[in-house]
Amino acid sequence: MTRLFFPEAYADKKRLANYANVLWGAFLDVIEDYNVPDIDIPMKYFMKAIIYCLKNYGKFGEGIYFPDKNAWEDAANNSGYLKSVECIGM
Repeated sequence: MTRLFFPEAYADKKRLANYANVLWGAFLDVIEDYNVPDIDIPMKYFMKAIIYCLKNYGKFGEGIYFPDKNAWEDAANNSGYLKSVECIGM
């Protein structure tokens, strides 16, 4: 994935898998910012955040070098997780 969406970063040996903790931290920031009482994040929202980041920030979107914390926080915010929490009565 990194090679296709972030080719320059891939050439510099950056891999998305090595930044999973940054995405996890972005979700934790969202949970804290919106006072979500439970830290249960279904994998589907984690995956939706990754897809959002690839589409919006990768080669076929904004074309940034590599996702930073702000990009991952935007992806977490747009993953649908917050809407799902609202639906179950946050």
